[in-house]
Amino acid sequence: MKFTLSNLILFTGWVLTLPFTSSAQEQNIAKRFYFGVDSGATWQQPITVKEKDSLSGSITREKARFDTGLRLDVADGYQFTDCLAAELEGGLIFNAVRGNSGNTRFNSEVDDVLHVPFFLNLVGRVPTHTRLKPFIGAGVGGMYTSLESVGYYFSTSTVDTDLVFAYQGSAGLRYEISRKVELGLAYKYTGTLGHTFDRLSTTTSGDQVHSVLVSVLIRW
Repeated sequence: MKFTLSNLILFTGWVLTLPFTSSAQEQNIAKRFYFGVDSGATWQQPITVKEKDSLSGSITREKARFDTGLRLDVADGYQFTDCLAAELEGGLIFNAVRGNSGNTRFNSEVDDVLHVPFFLNLVGRVPTHTRLKPFIGAGVGGMYTSLESVGYYFSTSTVDTDLVFAYQGSAGLRYEISRKVELGLAYKYTGTLGHTFDRLSTTTSGDQVHSVLVSVLIRW
């Protein structure tokens, strides 16, 4: 094979572009990592409360209802393809118990319910070839729940706690403001298994929480 001057120039040019090609690939991989923040309003459906009397063994059953609450979630994720990502998510859900009277200690002693959910999510994105980015997701994990009582001068004390299996579904739409930032709205449905609160001698049905959130996604 004759090694001409034109071949030498082409070979030299290819070698010189190698660092830039590698850098572009590394940048593309880096852009697959993202950080997300969701915040907004949440509505918890009424739950069934069962309290067992320690002396007679009789069971008192009633509903507990909640006021509109607040939710904040953060997530770290990796975009495997344009259509599929996986992420770790953690958050806080706060709801106040509606009213402060009832036949169970849950309704009479508990003022606020604080949930700490954590999930491993799979998120699918529908390719639109536009700046609009619709998505849908599902996840499994757990929910730590703390029942809080508010005392004088707004001091709080923990009445009881529990940790249960939790699951979640989500859907939403974001707008791509830039290559690194997306902003939109998301809906999340979060459910759990039933709770057992030993200090209150109480069991409850599982939580069902609906949330409408402002969603921000930032790519690294």
